[in-house]
Amino acid sequence: MDNKGSLFGTLSGTTKEVLHQLTVNVPHKFVRGGQAALSQPNVSGLILAGTPGFITGLLNRTDMFDPRLKAKILKVADVTYGGEMGFDTAIELSSEFVYGELI
Repeated sequence: MDNKGSLFGTLSGTTKEVLHQLTVNVPHKFVRGGQAALSQPNVSGLILAGTPGFITGLLNRTDMFDPRLKAKILKVADVTYGGEMGFDTAIELSSEFVYGELI
């Protein structure tokens, strides 16, 4: 994720899949978001990746990120590129979670 768009993908074992890729204009100021329906995430963990400082800054400046998902964050990775190249870099930077016994 960066200020130009997002890529959502999954990784199961060594198989990666890009689920959705979009381009957006992200505003610089964030407002409080609403609460999602009361359900539990069905993922083992989340790895958030974005341009240096963008993701960590976004998470620190806003309470829009659902706390149930925030609890599943395994790593926040700084990647230089977006899209599939950034996805591959995030996987590589998170190899201790992706290929280790933590997931």
